[in-house]
Amino acid sequence: YNYGYSPAKQEMWDTYETVIPEDSIYYLMRSAENLHGTTRKHTLTYTPRYQLTDNSTIDLQYSFNTSNSEENNFTRTVFENGSEPESLSRVGINGNSKSHALWLRYDNRLGDDAKKRLTISVNYFNLRDSKDNRVMEHFLQATEQVDTNYTNYRQVYKNQTFNASVDYMFSLGEDWKMEAGVNYGKLWIDNRMCREDNFSNDCSNTENASLYLDMNKSIGRFYCQLGVRGEYGDGRFYFVPSAGISYRVKDDLNFMLYYRRHVEYPSASDLNANIFYFHKYLYSVGNPDLKPTVVNHLRAHFSFPLNIGLTCEYFYRKDNAVTSTLTDKNNPQMVVITQDNLDKTHDLGLTLSWNRTWGCYNLNMAAGYKQYWGTDPMISSDGKHKPMLYAYARHTFDLGKHISASMYMFYQTAYYYYNVYSRDRYNLSPQVTFLLLKKRLNIRIAGDCLLYEGNYYSRDRYGHTLSISEYDHHPRTLSIGVTYYLNNFIDLFKPNETGEEMIKRAY
Repeated sequence: YNYGYSPAKQEMWDTYETVIPEDSIYYLMRSAENLHGTTRKHTLTYTPRYQLTDNSTIDLQYSFNTSNSEENNFTRTVFENGSEPESLSRVGINGNSKSHALWLRYDNRLGDDAKKRLTISVNYFNLRDSKDNRVMEHFLQATEQVDTNYTNYRQVYKNQTFNASVDYMFSLGEDWKMEAGVNYGKLWIDNRMCREDNFSNDCSNTENASLYLDMNKSIGRFYCQLGVRGEYGDGRFYFVPSAGISYRVKDDLNFMLYYRRHVEYPSASDLNANIFYFHKYLYSVGNPDLKPTVVNHLRAHFSFPLNIGLTCEYFYRKDNAVTSTLTDKNNPQMVVITQDNLDKTHDLGLTLSWNRTWGCYNLNMAAGYKQYWGTDPMISSDGKHKPMLYAYARHTFDLGKHISASMYMFYQTAYYYYNVYSRDRYNLSPQVTFLLLKKRLNIRIAGDCLLYEGNYYSRDRYGHTLSISEYDHHPRTLSIGVTYYLNNFIDLFKPNETGEEMIKRAY
């Protein structure tokens, strides 16, 4: 069981400027918003495991999640050129969501030599999320109130997913280890919005399927891996290969090179065409025409003595999805927050890591560099090549035989991410864990972003629209988790099971 409490407090300042000389369109809109809200989440998970025979098991997991949130914000909007009256709006949002997740896995080691394994998995997920939105707007001309509008609407989002897979692992000869499988998934979406006398409904379902074959082999100090995968989704077929090679000079000095091509599909919310109104001049909407993103990933990793590691990563993305700010074609005064595909994007990253333990204290540190490039005629080239530098440290303390604590610290510099500029930020997150009753009862108390750099600044130029957002953000989350093992599962293993299998199934 886990309980999370997240109070939210924000002060935001937004500027939207649109200039279309050929259509004689120009306006400059400034708005300031204060937001207060709270979110409470409860999660209950039950995970029984059954030993059918010495070689076969069934793992079952059921999870129930419920969330309640309340938000209230006040927004003041002004057009600098005086073309529209000043707007004062209050928005109240009450939301709740419930989800059920069921996961079932059957695992069978075919034979006592552990060279063959059959695994069948089935997953089902059901989510229902609803929000009641109350918008009240006052439109002012100078100091006189000229109009008042009230808008109440309800949004209901339903999502169901089903996934089934069959995986077979076997050996080919003495050296090659093979793994083949098939996967099928289906997604049902039902989005409804009731606004005054208008009702809109967006229902759809999508299917995807894949076949894959992975092979790996050890040749002395060399280790190689080859994989091929075929994916069908969104009415298209994608060829997804992967390859990797590593060379171990000695135990603490080795090199690894890996390449993978995969596809990232848009989420249901990214495709949702229902409108979410912030006020008269601003709304957000998904893009149902959003394309999947094809990702090419190249990774190299070096392990050196003294627990030093160096990782180099490069990503080439085709049709990458990013958040964009546009103007409504039918009403240029309306600003639209949506998703769009970039033609080509490139990411380059370097990470240097180090860890060491002194008695009851462990320190894990890393520092990195990330660079982003985007190719699209709608993106301004002003400073978009500014990289991001970051560093993080995780401190872990063994305070006693059954008590441990950790502290996570993170800092990053300002950077340009494609068409968006972001300022530097940092956060600090602590955690304490208690292992009681011979480790059957685990209690975890964690805080996320308790200390956080508040001022955030982003500059987004896309097409004819320039948007600048700045906010003083205070995200904080306190969570308490309790885990209880009804029996000591590790003690139930048969003596003939290997240590590797015990660890894999116990965790």
